[in-house]
Amino acid sequence: MPLVAAGELSDDTLLTIEITVANDVNIGEAIESDIVYGISDETNLIGIEIEFPAILHRQGTLVKLAMVGVLWFLVILVDTSKSLTCSEPVRSVTGKYLRGHVTSNSSTSSVGDCMQQCISVPQCKSINFRFKDLFCELNDACRYTHPWDYISREEHAYSDIHPDKEPFRNLHLNMTPSWLRAHASFIYSNSSHSATADQITFNAGSLKNAALLKVALVADGLLTEGTPLTVEITVAVNATYGQTDDSDLRLGVSDGSKFIGFEIPDKSNYQALAPCYGIQAKSGSSLSKIRVIAKKASNSQPSFYPGMFFLTIKPDQKRGSCLITPAHDGSFNKTVEYSEQLLVSQGLAFEVYKSDEKEKAGIKYVEVRISRN
Repeated sequence: MPLVAAGELSDDTLLTIEITVANDVNIGEAIESDIVYGISDETNLIGIEIEFPAILHRQGTLVKLAMVGVLWFLVILVDTSKSLTCSEPVRSVTGKYLRGHVTSNSSTSSVGDCMQQCISVPQCKSINFRFKDLFCELNDACRYTHPWDYISREEHAYSDIHPDKEPFRNLHLNMTPSWLRAHASFIYSNSSHSATADQITFNAGSLKNAALLKVALVADGLLTEGTPLTVEITVAVNATYGQTDDSDLRLGVSDGSKFIGFEIPDKSNYQALAPCYGIQAKSGSSLSKIRVIAKKASNSQPSFYPGMFFLTIKPDQKRGSCLITPAHDGSFNKTVEYSEQLLVSQGLAFEVYKSDEKEKAGIKYVEVRISRN
């Protein structure tokens, strides 16, 4: 197994190589289970031979039919002339790509060579590798700091090299229409949409309960289950659409499987429905297994469609609230309790859906804040 590419080291480089191996004990107790471990420059090999008990007290001999059961193998290569440490194994994820953070690129012989290039560049945090033409890209960010840029892409692999994997504390994102078009997924799955500097407009489509957009907020593995979080979402929508029929939106957060949040119906529904109410469902390209919570109208209904909504979700408490504060029409506040518990260790995403396929909606601005309580 190659560890260092040719030309990466000089002949007098000071190195410490640590090899840890776990073998099958039952096989090792038997005859003919000799193994030699070591390192080679493809011409000379130096290492250690481990013999089975029958020849423990004499020099080892070449056994042609040795049976070996290797259960676990770890090699740590340390260049003592450089400040380089490896805290965890480097793993490539096939079919993934980090967009928008490439600082340099080149053709290489393998994904391993691409990793070596990143290791030698202090500002490199991760790599993208294209298998088709062995093309290597070095990134100055990683999926932990920019999860919204971590996307699926065929014929590619992504690897963290020097990730900034610090404990999650807080996040603040201002999502303008241009930002959403650059970073959100599912927007381009909606063939009937348009965008200006002020608004993304989603017109009638063919899919009921369709996903309009999704933005990854927290990468998987950064949070543990039960982490106390507060998610605050401020959304500004086109109030003209909301005053008419068929402009119902659903906004909330998801762990990639389960979705909890709120539905914001259009003004035509205010006689029977609250201006915002809870919703939980199964996440996907469209919502399924939908359950609405506390949807009935109240005595303090707004007299017009406000166009701006303030949502708060506490995933660990399975609670949420929505607030509407029209300037001259009083305020409306609703608190809901969800039965679903998000698995935040799988990550967290902001997601927007519509109700019927004929719905039309215009999103002007979204602000998301996540704080660790």
